[in-house]
Amino acid sequence: MKRQAVDVGVVVIDVANVCRDERLPGRLGLERLDFVIEAWQGQISRYAELHMVADRSLLRELSRSDRRRVGQMRRNRELLISRRRSDDILLDLAETRSGCVLSRDRFLDKRRGRYWIPERFYAWHMEAGRVRIVRREPRDTQSFDISRKEEQKEARSLGIPDLRHPAARRRWACVSEIPCPTREASPDFIQVLPILGHGLARCPGCGEPLRDVGMRPSEVELKVVVGDVTVARFTLRQGETVAFGRLTMPASTALAGLAARNVLGDIGRAHAELRIVGKNLAVRPIDEKHPVWVRRWRKMQLLGSERRLRHGDGFSSVGLRDTLVFGRHLELRRSGRSIAEAETLAAIDTSAGWRREATT
Repeated sequence: MKRQAVDVGVVVIDVANVCRDERLPGRLGLERLDFVIEAWQGQISRYAELHMVADRSLLRELSRSDRRRVGQMRRNRELLISRRRSDDILLDLAETRSGCVLSRDRFLDKRRGRYWIPERFYAWHMEAGRVRIVRREPRDTQSFDISRKEEQKEARSLGIPDLRHPAARRRWACVSEIPCPTREASPDFIQVLPILGHGLARCPGCGEPLRDVGMRPSEVELKVVVGDVTVARFTLRQGETVAFGRLTMPASTALAGLAARNVLGDIGRAHAELRIVGKNLAVRPIDEKHPVWVRRWRKMQLLGSERRLRHGDGFSSVGLRDTLVFGRHLELRRSGRSIAEAETLAAIDTSAGWRREATT
């Protein structure tokens, strides 16, 4: 794909993000916006084409004089006010006009499905009492962070203010007597977030009240990745120790296709043991013939260091954003979701020929 050029003479400004930033001088309001615009014009592009976007919630926080000024800016078509969160409008404007985005928001929940250009994003900081415009520092944004941000957004849409809220930390069962696809998919307890309203948890499938069935145990959702493409997922729960290898991999057409091309030829039938220790994933190779490497995540680095794990060392803890490497092609990465929706690993299965072939 041809890399799109970014025009610093076109900038889309996240007005609410600017006005609310306490790092900037002045009180909450358009005075801070003036400081940032002046800095952009003085440091980046004097005659920049400005597009300003804000969500309606900002208006409730502004002074009366600022609200009058907002009205004038809207009439002059200098400011676009969105009834809902303005992130999509802001990013769409920047993409269609090949311009920049000025915001301190990382937009993690908006990255999937977009052609993400790091050079497009700018922010500000204070230096010796002056507002300085800076390009957003490059960071190795992990899919873990994106998944977690998406789940947080989903939780808020269901009335759950935070993933640490009791509604998100307990298990719920749908016991309604009306048809419910959520209950049919998981009769013992739902594997998705409930709807929370007026302190009552309801089923997202049928809307009926849910039964509290206890605390949700620690669990992680793991992604099987080949060539940076997720080909399967599975869940590992507290108290389980499972063998991961060809005989226990999730049933997946994609995995069967990769095996047919011998991509999984160096993965053992049972390659490593996995468990949860505390809240962390831990791994131990079955033996020295089945190597496993852990690629440590390092902030600000695209590629971290790799270390081979030894069976004799016992179970080794794996960081939230670390990657487990099996053979030449297969990786395991942790999803950022706090509530795992994938199935657990099945018992040893030799029914498919590709599971029996290649290494032992």
